[in-house]
Amino acid sequence: MKPTIVSDEAKYMYVLFDDTVLDKRHARKIEMAQRQYSGNEHGVVQGVGLVNCIYVNFKRHEFWVVDYRIYDPNGDGKSKLDHVSDMHRTYAK
Repeated sequence: MKPTIVSDEAKYMYVLFDDTVLDKRHARKIEMAQRQYSGNEHGVVQGVGLVNCIYVNFKRHEFWVVDYRIYDPNGDGKSKLDHVSDMHRTYAK
């Protein structure tokens, strides 16, 4: 089996963390949907928040979503930065 992440010079490999909002303004029964700011909409929308961990290798033009977490502060009490810390701890070993 071929490895997924190929080692390369460190200056070309990055692990990025990003957040996004999945617009759910027409869905009224999704418990995790909440009003939050969306950069795409440049305003507040009803949506589900995601925090993503992405591997990027600029030299090889490769990228993968390594992990993601649903941002649901009412359900788990975690902030977006808490999710980033959890993912970083998992993959920084």
